[in-house]
Amino acid sequence: MNAYDYNKMIGRIRELKSRKKLTEENLAKLASLPISTVKKLLAKVTKDPRISTLLRIAEALDTTVDYLVFGYIGSGKDQKSHPLLDMYDWLNMNGKKEALKRLDELSRLDEYNNE
Repeated sequence: MNAYDYNKMIGRIRELKSRKKLTEENLAKLASLPISTVKKLLAKVTKDPRISTLLRIAEALDTTVDYLVFGYIGSGKDQKSHPLLDMYDWLNMNGKKEALKRLDELSRLDEYNNE
């Protein structure tokens, strides 16, 4: 059975929200959820969110519920936690900002991108 870590799930939601430069209000609107639902979830007041809430949030953040809840990428049998995501999860906020900055720099270099 997959291990569910509530704090990591909230962290992944916050991180994706931050990357997309969304406010709680923006996220609520994109997910068609009451702002109170989003605020309670991100404040860790809601400890067991409904799957329908997570589905809407995942869609609004262009990800999957599997990623939000378990940190998995892929689907079905191919689901796995990516080593880069695992390493990223271990970083503090400053480390995460620096990692994203460096990835952004690398993605702009022709020799490192797929385009």
